[in-house]
Amino acid sequence: MSSRSTVEPVSQNASKSAEAPPPAMQLMQLITGMWVSRCVYLAAKLGLADQVVNGAKSPAELAIATGTHAPSLYRLLRALASVGVFAEDAGGRFGLTPVAELLRSDAPGSLRWSALSELSDTFRACWGEAMHSLQTGEIAANKALGCDVWAYFKQHPDESEIFNRSMSGMTASIEPAVLKAYDFGGLSTLVDVWRRARDRARGHPRGVSLPAGRRV
Repeated sequence: MSSRSTVEPVSQNASKSAEAPPPAMQLMQLITGMWVSRCVYLAAKLGLADQVVNGAKSPAELAIATGTHAPSLYRLLRALASVGVFAEDAGGRFGLTPVAELLRSDAPGSLRWSALSELSDTFRACWGEAMHSLQTGEIAANKALGCDVWAYFKQHPDESEIFNRSMSGMTASIEPAVLKAYDFGGLSTLVDVWRRARDRARGHPRGVSLPAGRRV
């Protein structure tokens, strides 16, 4: 990834303690993790990383580009900068960090689509029925959506496309590690999820892609 547009934060904790935080703090971080993930979703939804790909911009500039309220957008950006997603420079402008780079639509191994899919209202509704799964053993998504997820995607092609892009992005992000860890050279056939990795592996074994709804 290009780092030409990344900016350095105004201040960083240079001497971070190697000690784990107290148990209460660890648990609070888990409890409030949804706050962070929701902020990441909003950044992905607004395409903020795409907006600053050529250089840092002020909250006012970004608000105009995204049709949002500048002071509120500033608070979102500050929250994200506090966890390493975007960085604020001395002029109050926000630019990319290595983490924010992965929210770009065109970044190799982009995870923008994963954020839009996994953190969507649809998937949140499915998680909302998790207790139903624990109590009955039934699939939470079926109860939340009124049908299985593949039937839902057929009825909502826009969400299906985002989901497919998220799967491709996640595969691309782990692909180098998979190819480094495993020798595909002796295989003649490889099924489904590692198809992108298969195409780059030595020997180019024949790939089999299962239709939606039959993936494991």
